[in-house]
Amino acid sequence: GGPGAVLWMWLTGVFGIAYQGGNVIASTKDGQALKIDPETGRAELVRTHSGTSFYGAGSNPLVSPIG
Repeated sequence: GGPGAVLWMWLTGVFGIAYQGGNVIASTKDGQALKIDPETGRAELVRTHSGTSFYGAGSNPLVSPIG
């Protein structure tokens, strides 16, 4: 938290991070869903939602993954 986190979010455009089923998922102000490797910090683009901006993320440990 704090001012450093706000600066990081502004610079990267990542405004939400959630953990679900062993996956770290980030959402961006440009509508991207990214899968983050927790070991390296590298991001993989999962999907882009055109015309959408994300400004947060959440997860529920009681919801089972689909698939």
